[in-house]
Amino acid sequence: NVPTSSSQTNQEFKTKSNLKSQNGEIDYKKLALVNDDLSELWEESQAENARLRLDMNAIRSDLDSTRHQLEAAIQASAKNSVSDTEKREKKVLEKKLAEMEEELKTLDQLKADNQRLRDENGALIRVISKLSK
Repeated sequence: NVPTSSSQTNQEFKTKSNLKSQNGEIDYKKLALVNDDLSELWEESQAENARLRLDMNAIRSDLDSTRHQLEAAIQASAKNSVSDTEKREKKVLEKKLAEMEEELKTLDQLKADNQRLRDENGALIRVISKLSK
């Protein structure tokens, strides 16, 4: 059904006048060839369209997948960021806690020293009072 030369194909597609024989009647063989060629071109274009639709759907699917991965990465980054902030805050709090514990130890030591000095002061007052009598 396919013409044997490209010049014959070009002639068949140019005008309707090519479909007429020399005596003015329609050449049904040429019409059938043109119809077959057009049908073949239409089928090829339909196949190409179907392939392109599949490619487009695959690309859309990849795009959606990439979007989801990006959103997950952003959320993970935000969690890590929050986690980093929490870690820094925890370190600051631990440092403050250690400082306060150290201050408590110092305070306990100062209380003990203060009590010892009171006791010594009381003893000295008693000695002075006995000496002054």
